[in-house]
Amino acid sequence: MKNYVSTQLQKLIDALCFERSIQISIDFLYDFYKTDNHLDINKNNSFRSCDYCSLIKSNNDGKSKCMKIKNIAIDKALESSSIYYSTCYMGVTEIKVPVWFNGQPVAIVGLGGIAVKDNISKKWHTIEKNATKLRLDIDKIKKYYHNLELTNKSELENYIKMAQTVANFITATLNSDKNKYTSLISNTKRGNDNYIIYKVSSYIENNYFDDLKLEEIAKTYYINSQYLSRLFKSIMGTNFSEYLSNTRIERAKILLKETNLKNSMIAYQTGFNSVNYFINCFKKKTGMSPKQYRSKNT
Repeated sequence: MKNYVSTQLQKLIDALCFERSIQISIDFLYDFYKTDNHLDINKNNSFRSCDYCSLIKSNNDGKSKCMKIKNIAIDKALESSSIYYSTCYMGVTEIKVPVWFNGQPVAIVGLGGIAVKDNISKKWHTIEKNATKLRLDIDKIKKYYHNLELTNKSELENYIKMAQTVANFITATLNSDKNKYTSLISNTKRGNDNYIIYKVSSYIENNYFDDLKLEEIAKTYYINSQYLSRLFKSIMGTNFSEYLSNTRIERAKILLKETNLKNSMIAYQTGFNSVNYFINCFKKKTGMSPKQYRSKNT
């Protein structure tokens, strides 16, 4: 059994997080790290988690929203090839720093668990409103929120430097034996489980209007469709078809609020195969018809 707490990388993470409420996580984009003793990390550092986030993700809608936000943050960090940070709809600020090796991204360092105190009363009003929509315990939300690392926006640079330190350490490790790591990465056939689901959910976000099939997507990532189905449910908290339907409904909400398109056209543009099916799905998800939703939100 590997000793996950003995590596220099884990010791660096532990030192940076010592007596702080922050958490540093690493999303390796390939499985090569699993075979390397220098890059072992504790399981809780392979994904973002804290009492506050765990409470939000205990609700399937909350879990899906968190994954969507994470996907966007990773995409933004990779697009810019640099640092990206943002604050989610529940008031948590997270920093993303990509790790590059041989001209390609191989990992994303995330530092989260931060709550920026600026305009805290206005933010809390929004958080409470979103928590109510997710049917979460407001008292627990308030308690766990105040257990986050409270800081000012002017101090974010210090946290960015922490995330950069971890990213630089990984880069230095990879460059210390370039031939070895080039070979390990090139022989990796697919990304790790979290990265696969990140790619699949991103694909859904960008192609929800098409006739998407789990089996076809599984072939794209060289993975068994049954395994992908179980993995998607495990990580996202909902199955593939429900996630796809929810994504389409969210897009339909935007079209109902911002356009005068008829239901038939909205159904077509969001990937539903008939207007009646669209109306039934929309009513089941929101508790109101598309017409009622439009009247209430315009």
